[in-house]
Amino acid sequence: MSRKSEQKVGIKKYVVMCVIYALMCIYCIDEKYYRSLWIPVVQVLLMIAAGMIRRGTFPWSGAYRISGLPGWMLVLSLVMLIPFSQINDNEMDRQYRERRSKETFVWPSSGLAEQLPDPVTNAGRIYTNNDLELSVDMYNVSTSRYNSYIKACKRKGFTDINYELDTSFSALNEEGYDLYCYLSSYGEMSVSLKSPKRLNRIDWPDNELLQLLPEPENLWGRIDADRSGYAGVCIGNIWENQFKEYVAACREAGFKKNYERKSDMYQANDEDGNLLLLDLDEKTHTMYIQIWSAEEIAKYDDKEENTEAVESDSDLTEEVETEKEETTESDSDLTEEVKIEEQETKEEVEYNDPFVKKDKE
Repeated sequence: MSRKSEQKVGIKKYVVMCVIYALMCIYCIDEKYYRSLWIPVVQVLLMIAAGMIRRGTFPWSGAYRISGLPGWMLVLSLVMLIPFSQINDNEMDRQYRERRSKETFVWPSSGLAEQLPDPVTNAGRIYTNNDLELSVDMYNVSTSRYNSYIKACKRKGFTDINYELDTSFSALNEEGYDLYCYLSSYGEMSVSLKSPKRLNRIDWPDNELLQLLPEPENLWGRIDADRSGYAGVCIGNIWENQFKEYVAACREAGFKKNYERKSDMYQANDEDGNLLLLDLDEKTHTMYIQIWSAEEIAKYDDKEENTEAVESDSDLTEEVETEKEETTESDSDLTEEVKIEEQETKEEVEYNDPFVKKDKE
């Protein structure tokens, strides 16, 4: 390869890197990252100078080209990518905070907002605000302000804690309101508050199944199902000791056959085969009562048996079809073998029979 060809090959990499750094300049201008713009500018100048030295444009270029100065200039330009990325990250974070600080909200004076303390800042956005959920993001929140807000939430009654970490908090109050707080690395605090399920004063239903059970002393709840074969009721403001008392009352009513009991669950049948299931949600202090009739359970068992029978019949049919296919294949193989043997016998007879030989001659 000639000297000019070697120079062209050596210069190409500097040209390619120069184009890349020029695109980085355009990116910084487009995103308004002016604090890091000087880095790609210097990189472009380094690549132009390295290419000119590599080409021998200057009188002293030959000596420096031999000593590897263009290569060191290329390495220096690559090392400058590290501070470029760091400055860009800081610039991106700064611009993000500036945009966020321009958004403000007005804290509601009624509804779910009454369950929470006043916000630590009005910079942010309210995404949802209705009777079921309140969701808000607060911007530019420091760790100390986040911790002070969590303490204020505890003073407001959110002491039934699900979990409490450095940047996240989840808890319930006595009325069952569910609070969740999270602090992001950008200093953005998300607060979400959900109201408990709607409960009202109810009358104990005249359902035949529910009449088998004792009527709870507390009738603040909700009727979920009221059918002949199944009934379900939700009762609120139930604590662990009240749940145990109601379990004992259900046992006295006859639901103690095949029973299974835990601290927050009780399941049993009565003498007629009716099934009772009691569940206690210790976080929301809600008791769920479900009861099935023996006829309903029998229908469900019959469906399962029919399903299993259909599956077994289909499996048997598949096995029979598989056996038929195997038998057919074996019969066809046997027929082919018989045909081959007959052909071989015929050829052997023809070969040994002298009359056949004469005919052929």
